[in-house]
Amino acid sequence: MVHYEPSNVLLMTGRAAVIKRLLTIVERVDNAGDRSVVTVPLSWASAAEVVKLVTELNKDTSKSALPGSMVANVVADERTNAVLVSGEPNSRQRIIAMIKQLDRQQAVQGNTKVIYLKYAKAADLVEVLTGISSSLQSDKQSAGQWPRSTKILLSKPTARPTP
Repeated sequence: MVHYEPSNVLLMTGRAAVIKRLLTIVERVDNAGDRSVVTVPLSWASAAEVVKLVTELNKDTSKSALPGSMVANVVADERTNAVLVSGEPNSRQRIIAMIKQLDRQQAVQGNTKVIYLKYAKAADLVEVLTGISSSLQSDKQSAGQWPRSTKILLSKPTARPTP
């Protein structure tokens, strides 16, 4: 196989079966390609984080023998929290499926909440809430268990007023 650069030509000689295989590869690679861009909006994940993960996962694909036109490109659009995907249709669909798998609501969100107080003082409220939360936890731990001790109060009977 030889190339002639001034006319951008490949010259191939060899067995017919090998030439046919090479021609199918050349036809697949030598096209304008469908390089349209697809926008994938994200509901739960951060676009920048998804692009980092997808790029990391596709390092092996981009280093393989695939030509540049066969590999999908991903870019984060942080304004709209979307991922832009361009490339060959099969690669694009594979990347879009991967992005949709990553864009899921997490079962457990963080348990930190910031509450801006209007009237109460934060320092006073911390003491009250700490006491309440510790008593709630101790109630929860003892729930379903038999009482360890029972108090019995005895008192003398009192006289009832007669009608």
